[in-house]
Amino acid sequence: MVQLPDKQELKMLKAAHQPHSLSMYIRFDDPTSPSGPGRIQFKNALQATEAQLHADGVSKKDIDATLHTARQLIDKPEIWMPNHGGLVLFANLDTLRYFFVPNQAVEPMVYVGDNFITEPLERIVRNNRTYYVLALSHKNVQVFRGDRYTIESLQLDHFANNMEDSLLLDEPYKGRGLHPVAPASMGKQSQVQHGQYEVSQEQKQMLQEFFRNIDRRLKKVFNGQATPLVVGGVDYLVAMYRKVNTYGGLAQQAITGNLQAVQPDQIRQQAWRIVRHMQHAR
Repeated sequence: MVQLPDKQELKMLKAAHQPHSLSMYIRFDDPTSPSGPGRIQFKNALQATEAQLHADGVSKKDIDATLHTARQLIDKPEIWMPNHGGLVLFANLDTLRYFFVPNQAVEPMVYVGDNFITEPLERIVRNNRTYYVLALSHKNVQVFRGDRYTIESLQLDHFANNMEDSLLLDEPYKGRGLHPVAPASMGKQSQVQHGQYEVSQEQKQMLQEFFRNIDRRLKKVFNGQATPLVVGGVDYLVAMYRKVNTYGGLAQQAITGNLQAVQPDQIRQQAWRIVRHMQHAR
């Protein structure tokens, strides 16, 4: 799990000024350990920090005040869960904030001073970006929110994710207007299993209206954001959605193929390649 601060929180941490402010960046030796990533490692880091402060002439009272809130995390089992990634922690008398970041992105460091050291965390945030993925199908449209490191499925209010509900059809859709394509040499009774279809005019109109409904709903969700939207699905669905899309953040590239049986992390990997290409193009 990755948990990064937003720009406002970074700004507040950067502006904080108080003696004995602790900044800690920890890369865990084994982030997938069933017993949790680095509880003992974190405890050892606090003990080393305490020893360094003592060597620098800081009083025991000030050391305890600086480390008090951070020490409380040691006995919180929800923090020491597998796959939480590396840990970035900021603590002083007024503040305790911690973030789980990609383990490989952390350069280990412990610092106590009048300010928090936020630059390494800022770099991690700058190299990340949020995006949405719209996985198209007739019966189970899915919306994901992801970034470079994580992805999650969104459950949207008032969002009909299948064509029947969206268009308020009286009877379940049973493939009207979809006809398997087979070479003429195979005869009229031949069937093809490769999934190519001809789409009737009626079916096109139904899909277009369904996708317009999706487009309208997503615009309310995005609410003026400029967050990239990556669309995924079989080619003809992607092409039809592009025709009705009104959202300016739609990526030019798409994830092609049926995504219904694809694991979310595979979707994340493909979507991030597209979003990263958008960033480089700018």
